Amino acid sequence: VPALGFFDVYPFRFSFVADHFQHLASLGVTVLIVGTIATMASRFGSAVRRIIGALGLVALCVLGALTWRQCFIYDNLETLWRDTLAKNPNSYMPHFNLARLLYEDGLYDEALKEFTRSLECKPNYAPAECSIGQTLVKLGRSDEAMSHYERSLALDPDYQHAHNSIGALLASQGRPDEAIERYKHALALAPSFVSA
Repeated sequence: VPALGFFDVYPFRFSFVADHFQHLASLGVTVLIVGTIATMASRFGSAVRRIIGALGLVALCVLGALTWRQCFIYDNLETLWRDTLAKNPNSYMPHFNLARLLYEDGLYDEALKEFTRSLECKPNYAPAECSIGQTLVKLGRSDEAMSHYERSLALDPDYQHAHNSIGALLASQGRPDEAIERYKHALALAPSFVSA
């Protein structure tokens, strides 16, 4: 019941449609169709019932094949996010999540494109601004990174990752006292923030 759309649950922050919930919504329709066919089949002779049974078997095989094909989308997270973007290219979250995967794999140029696209889809998204800064640092463009960190904090002054990233950038520039202040600020916002 929570996933049928009658209640505002967490996934609805991102999408009102999710294919992994469709089996729940289709149960009533499926039971109605199968029940109607079974009732109608009982009124006919055995030859017609065999044909209906064979058609039912074909339908199960087709649905099984479609399900098998759909399962490959969930092979790994990159495949999932790329498939999501193919179907919904203007959604910020899959761009951001794909970018995080690419970043973790060291594919910084591709990650930067996806973080930028995420920010285009949702211009006030502080994590994307901060992640662009982190990616620019990895690409050796530290001078550009600071402006993205600052924009991230302009959008969300309490975003501890931006404070931490500024601290790391300042430390790499030989400014440890300023870096420590940023780390302390990040820890004040999130005391269990291990990176800070």
